[in-house]
Amino acid sequence: MHLVELDVTFNLLSFLPDFLTKLSELRKLHIHHNQLAFISSWFSKFDFTDGLDLSYNMLGALPETFGRLSQVKALLLHHNQLVTLPSWLSGVNFGEELDLSNNMFTTLPEVLREIPNLKRVLVHHNRLTTLPSWFAKFDFSGGLDVSYNELASLPDFLDSISKLKRIQLHHNKLAIIPRWISRLDFEEALDLSTNQLTTLPTWLPELNFGGSLSISSNPLNLEAAGVVATTIKKNKNLKSLEYCPSSHRLLFASHPPFSPSPFISISNIVLGQEGALLIVQALVWNFSQGSISLKALKLVAPLLFFSVFSDLT
Repeated sequence: MHLVELDVTFNLLSFLPDFLTKLSELRKLHIHHNQLAFISSWFSKFDFTDGLDLSYNMLGALPETFGRLSQVKALLLHHNQLVTLPSWLSGVNFGEELDLSNNMFTTLPEVLREIPNLKRVLVHHNRLTTLPSWFAKFDFSGGLDVSYNELASLPDFLDSISKLKRIQLHHNKLAIIPRWISRLDFEEALDLSTNQLTTLPTWLPELNFGGSLSISSNPLNLEAAGVVATTIKKNKNLKSLEYCPSSHRLLFASHPPFSPSPFISISNIVLGQEGALLIVQALVWNFSQGSISLKALKLVAPLLFFSVFSDLT
């Protein structure tokens, strides 16, 4: 049978049937969105020059040998259960990007640094606890996304990445914001939401960039409110700042996000006297800049003072 491309996607395949071995001219195989937990040994006889899509399966590992697979236009491995990669990948030329997102890696396999022509590796939605130094060699011109991992700190070598459009660090376990972040040139967004930040660095207001900053869903203390207020006041180019500390009660909904002016989105805050006054200062400053309406200011003011008095009683 002279079949060069086969699509068996969106089925419930738990294994690949042996009759596929008869398709000697097969060059492209789509088997994503199935339930494959392993790849049969005979699978290595094929040369998938035009592409191999193994995404959205249940693969915990790839075969230790892969025979004729030396050059493939696209190798898709995301949305599996991979924890490691075989050494033979270092001899495969599959283009400039490898998507390893939505797997179960706790560390990045060393073989990635040896793959020819590889420029971009997508690693969000894994279980990474650290990043190796050689990770900095990849191309991050489109942005750095290590979100949805288990990073407790960021390695200093990331300081060598000179320019980033956006940095996605949300949904990790970061407890501090490293100082070197202030030296990076990011244009669009810095997302530190849903981490374990309890304080904000005093240098944050000096961070001069024109994108959006998110520090929502962190267990921030009241002193952080002062840093937030100062940041809004000093940074004239800030497009948006999302500040919604976690584990507190709702007080204030966001200013409309379509506004071109800086806005502050404050919710889930239990405020003491000092914190309330700092937030009032930030709100009044926003009102003076025309980025929050008088109606919104009148709406939130009673809630702020209610919070102060309820904390004292």
